[in-house]
Amino acid sequence: MKRLIPLIGAVCALLFGIVTVTAQQQTPVPTLPLAPSPTLDPTFAVSPTPTLDPALVPEVTQEMVTPTLVPAPSISDAETEALPVLLRDRVDLDLLAEQIYGFAERPAGWTGEIDPNNSQLALLIRYDLELLAAARLGPDARPEGWFGGVVSVPLAFARDIRHDLELLADLVMGTATIRPAGWQGDDPLMRCDRTTQALITVLNAENYGFNIDFGQSGLCDALPIQIAQFVESQILQPPPLLTTADELNDFNSRQPFRAENYYVVAFYDRKARNRAGVLPEGTGFAPISRSGVEFSNMMLIEGNNFRIFVDYLTTSITTEQFYALPEMSEGTQVTLCNADWCED
Repeated sequence: MKRLIPLIGAVCALLFGIVTVTAQQQTPVPTLPLAPSPTLDPTFAVSPTPTLDPALVPEVTQEMVTPTLVPAPSISDAETEALPVLLRDRVDLDLLAEQIYGFAERPAGWTGEIDPNNSQLALLIRYDLELLAAARLGPDARPEGWFGGVVSVPLAFARDIRHDLELLADLVMGTATIRPAGWQGDDPLMRCDRTTQALITVLNAENYGFNIDFGQSGLCDALPIQIAQFVESQILQPPPLLTTADELNDFNSRQPFRAENYYVVAFYDRKARNRAGVLPEGTGFAPISRSGVEFSNMMLIEGNNFRIFVDYLTTSITTEQFYALPEMSEGTQVTLCNADWCED
């Protein structure tokens, strides 16, 4: 009997568990009621989606922007006139730099500008020249007579570059008579000082000519003396003017020779490049000197308001008389032609 008591207790516990589980499975799980579906109030006005009136909407157009190139400033007429001198300056400056440095090396900052359409070409060439002089001689050392950069008209500025370039070339080459192969050079007068160049320019404008021996040594030293002597005798205190026909006839009658035909052509230079006019028949003149160049027939004659070159074969002067004349001195021969028959 005592053994059955635990067994009965286990059976009872088992039955109680089965009943509990069954009861839980049969008890429904509580659920929340479903919310009612919303309904719209028919009195509530719904605003329609706003629309834009096409007539009131500004039309937006997309414009195509085409970039335009701003042209470089064109060079002036004065700069154009100076351009040939500048380009020769540029070529010779490069040749001189090549003589010093070779093909590859150049001073720091060297521009090498050679564009003829660049309005700053003259300044850049001057800049390169100063760089080369500083590299060769030192920052503050320059040859005697160096012009430097002076503000002036384009042609004078280009002329000043040539003047200083030749001075530097003299030092680099050791002489004024030797230059690098391909050297362009320019008017030898550009080697002279500004005053001499200015005097020649003024006298040329007044129809005075110059027969200059550019091969003579010390050209720029001799030229001012020749010009001064000419100005003193022909401008400062000129010979008296012959104003009447009688005075002119009297003057011509006292001259050793006269033009006897209409073929006595006058020239400002002994190479017969610059024509001055034709001496009228009967015009008196006196021979001064003859050209010493072989086969040259040119002689310098002087008369009323003229001092010019003619071919002696067009005059009555004989060959013996021509060769008896003194040879033209080396240096500068200043000519003029202000008579009525002289051409402009």
